[in-house]
Amino acid sequence: MLAAGRWFGRRPPELALTGILLLAAFLRLFGLQNGQYGSDDERLWAEALRSLAQHSVPVAGIRSSIGVGNGPFQVFVVMPAAALFGSAPIAGAAMVALLNVLGVYILHRLVAENYGRRPALLAALLYATSSWAVIYSRRMQAQDMLAPFEVLFFWNAARWLRRGRGWDLVLMAVWLAILSQVYVLGLLQLVPAVAILVLGWRRLRPLPAVGAVAVFAAVCAPYALTSLLPGVATFRSMLGGQPSVDVQSIVLGLTMATHKGFQTIAGQAGSVWDATSNFEGVLVLIEEALFAAGVVYLAIRLARSSKLQANRAIDGLLLLWALIPVALFARHSVPLYPYYFVSILPLPAVFTALLLERVWHRGGAVGAGVLAANSLALAGIFFAVIGGPV
Repeated sequence: MLAAGRWFGRRPPELALTGILLLAAFLRLFGLQNGQYGSDDERLWAEALRSLAQHSVPVAGIRSSIGVGNGPFQVFVVMPAAALFGSAPIAGAAMVALLNVLGVYILHRLVAENYGRRPALLAALLYATSSWAVIYSRRMQAQDMLAPFEVLFFWNAARWLRRGRGWDLVLMAVWLAILSQVYVLGLLQLVPAVAILVLGWRRLRPLPAVGAVAVFAAVCAPYALTSLLPGVATFRSMLGGQPSVDVQSIVLGLTMATHKGFQTIAGQAGSVWDATSNFEGVLVLIEEALFAAGVVYLAIRLARSSKLQANRAIDGLLLLWALIPVALFARHSVPLYPYYFVSILPLPAVFTALLLERVWHRGGAVGAGVLAANSLALAGIFFAVIGGPV
């Protein structure tokens, strides 16, 4: 008994992380049978079953809303569930949910390796309870599969920038190839990928660099040749309208930090407790301000750091992750929607955690508790209303 007590006493971070991961799994798996199941879910599940029945390897996924077919890795994600539970599409949604729980864990690893245990646990908690992260984890939709592979990509990018190991560069290429073929908007990460190589050019070595390019090309070639390149004309025609430059991408980027996701999907939740007005409306502004302030804080820290400081490159990496998608959508000729910004879903948790860690004993701990508790309360309302009349 005493030995068990000493074991638990030495491992509070591990126990806290286990609790956070269990909470993340609960929020992503509970009530899946009451969730949305639309035509995209049905087509993706049917494609997985068809590939299994024909013993074929898919080279493309289902068509995206922006006019280009998605890649085959969205099919690969749900194929194990289809093989085991072919008559139960909910198994595919569960597979996506568990993939996103893995994303919470990898995000913890990324932050812990570069900023320490407490901000890592806080980032994992905020990401686990994020309303947008939860609702974009519960369906067989391309946008629901993107964030975990984004986290894996940037985790290995951070490792490469810190240690310069060729293996991390190759794994970066693997995750980039996969996320590019899970959701067509994952191709936008080609821009940060190039920026990362520029950021860490001193660490480039011929053999790993050639290996990374070869892996990326080999994995992406079938999709590029059969779906992506033939669909370019459709993509161009869809974007052929008069482009506008506005702040909508900034607004939607900041929205990813808020707790409004539950009510966006289940509008009837507003009749129980409106998540956008009164106290909740003020909290929305605070969440957005914390995310924005976290970005500014890291930018100032980067500007003031010396070239020899270990986290300089990692600070730059996180800023690239946050700012490039927002900048790319600043000029657009089609309406923008929240799911266009799923690539930055983990970042409000990271930037807010780093900022709250800075003021931990001056209200940061209380603030973290309020944010997580509020998200959990709204999640409870969300589960209640999607389950039936309340």
